[in-house]
Amino acid sequence: MTRILLVEDQPSYASYLREIFSEVDVCRDIRQLGKAIAEGRDWAAAFIDFDLTGLAEEPEQTGLTAHHLLMQARPQTRRIAYTTLNENGRTLYSVAAYHWLKPAVVLHKAADERALRAAASPHGNNPMPPAWQAKLKDHAYLIDHLFAKYNWLALWQIWRQYNGSIKAIGDHLPPGNTPNSVRTFSTDATAAMTAFREAFYGSRPPAYERGNSALATPLVAFADANDKFFNAPDLQDILDFAKPWNRGR
Repeated sequence: MTRILLVEDQPSYASYLREIFSEVDVCRDIRQLGKAIAEGRDWAAAFIDFDLTGLAEEPEQTGLTAHHLLMQARPQTRRIAYTTLNENGRTLYSVAAYHWLKPAVVLHKAADERALRAAASPHGNNPMPPAWQAKLKDHAYLIDHLFAKYNWLALWQIWRQYNGSIKAIGDHLPPGNTPNSVRTFSTDATAAMTAFREAFYGSRPPAYERGNSALATPLVAFADANDKFFNAPDLQDILDFAKPWNRGR
């Protein structure tokens, strides 16, 4: 009998998977996942969401940590990044998981039963739409460029707060940064963001990045639109594992 794991804080998805698979374990946060692993549970496949806020206002970890934990503790488990691709931060999560943590499949939550079964099967065809397969294969490396320097995460996290003002950010420098590093980030991260956005969305930014006239620059709009990813509480730990600033050198 095939046992499936769902790492997800919304119960409705568990009900849906249980209609498809005979045995489904649900872990709604990383603590529950760690306990299940410690109890010796094993799974053929794991569907892993990004945002795990359902049980706590300030969760300590996201699906990124779930991928990392299973990669180390249950390497035989077939991992699926299972998310809503075009919501806040989810595209970045999907690309980061694919590029840094190597799941077998990236799958949209709107996937039907056939796609879910194929994703869970080591013998099934990859149900990810071909256009997305091509994007990830050809362009996932661009996420490394969003973190070309170790101290860039701290700048992503405050860039929206000060609306991209180099002077204001210079007056409130996060650790490890200087006024010169802020200016460098403004230029280089804009180029990296533009390349990423064009690769995954085309020349026109997605709807959730448009229509806010208060946002000073495209870089601010991108930081604002993806704030759940840039402010994920475990992102620094995953960056320390992946070391994107060292890749491609």
